[in-house]
Amino acid sequence: MLGLLTLEKLNDEVLELGERVEALERRLEALESKIGMKNPMEDDPLAESGRELEVTFEQARCQMDILESPKGRYAVVNEVFVPPEHRREGLATALLQKAVRIAEENGCYKVLCWSRFSNSIAHKLYEKVGFSKRGYEFRLDLKV
Repeated sequence: MLGLLTLEKLNDEVLELGERVEALERRLEALESKIGMKNPMEDDPLAESGRELEVTFEQARCQMDILESPKGRYAVVNEVFVPPEHRREGLATALLQKAVRIAEENGCYKVLCWSRFSNSIAHKLYEKVGFSKRGYEFRLDLKV
């Protein structure tokens, strides 16, 4: 009898978790439908690279550049920003996912993101969206 009660409780928890996942997916779809995007390459997906693209929703934004290399076109996410009053609402995830889809639509074979070692929140976001740690960024600041 104890095993049956445990199994029923586990089944209830699985159903509840499934409902929560579905609710989160619906919320993400609603957020994505509100996100605007100005894509200067949409008329000509094979247009010259080096274009800056920005995904925005209210004051939240994800800025990305599309560049060319000998291997092909790729994207670099330079900034993901969500105002403090809108954090923890799924906006950063939705913006970054939209940017990745736009990179795919523009024939990019990879998308790169950088962040400081101390920015664990950005690291979690990137991993949540499917990015993996691949190396280190090296930088030399120049006097301008």
